[in-house]
Amino acid sequence: NTRPQRPVAVRTPAMNIVYTLPTGPTQVAAQATTPGKCFELFVTDDIINVIVMWTNQKIDVVTNNYTKHTATVKRTSAAEIRALIGVLVFSGYRKDNHLGTKELWCPISGAPFYKAAMSEVRFSFLLQCLRFDDFTTRDERRATDKFAAIRSVWDKFIDYCTIHYTPHENLTVDEQLLAFGGNCPFRMYIPNKPAKYGIKLIMMNDAKTKYLLKGIPYLGKDGTRVRGGLQLGHMFTKEITQLYHNTNRNVTTDNWFTSVPLITDL
Repeated sequence: NTRPQRPVAVRTPAMNIVYTLPTGPTQVAAQATTPGKCFELFVTDDIINVIVMWTNQKIDVVTNNYTKHTATVKRTSAAEIRALIGVLVFSGYRKDNHLGTKELWCPISGAPFYKAAMSEVRFSFLLQCLRFDDFTTRDERRATDKFAAIRSVWDKFIDYCTIHYTPHENLTVDEQLLAFGGNCPFRMYIPNKPAKYGIKLIMMNDAKTKYLLKGIPYLGKDGTRVRGGLQLGHMFTKEITQLYHNTNRNVTTDNWFTSVPLITDL
């Protein structure tokens, strides 16, 4: 037949009807009208204060080896940590994050923004001392959690991602390799990924807006405990979507996560 058939009006099944909840940014997030206020929704004062506290702890240890305590090696503050994050974000925006500090702070080719934020030596010193947890107790916590060095800050950030947004009816679960070349026990090598070396994150996003709702780091075979005798993809999908169970949303995964027990479970 050369003429398409008319679609017959069919009633939407009850399992495909999402509860009538407002989707998109929550009321608090919708009031953030500038990029700075939006950024503060996720990197909040409590996260900044945690970074300041443990970074100062490391600075106190490092400065014991210095005979002169100049401004370059002084303790940091919340304003300076925000400036440090600003420099890192700005370098990514300009695609300068692959350059060395000599080039970033170059008086001829470098952006004036970097020198306005802080000196090159201060920037390098802060990166050397930057900490997100109490390093004196890290070994004890790392015995049960390989992500201990940044766990508290990571969990706070992911909680804020979830709190400030109500997703639409379609969710996606997939993996992403976050490029990282440092020393890390669960760093992975995946040759078919653009970055090849990095940390694998299991992420759930809103399919309509690409918004990150939740993320779980993959800590390798030794660092990831499979619970309930489930397949690894099954466990990750069930755990990462738990907050939205029984809300009649649709979850799309690729073949690494998909299994008959998972589909039956969901």
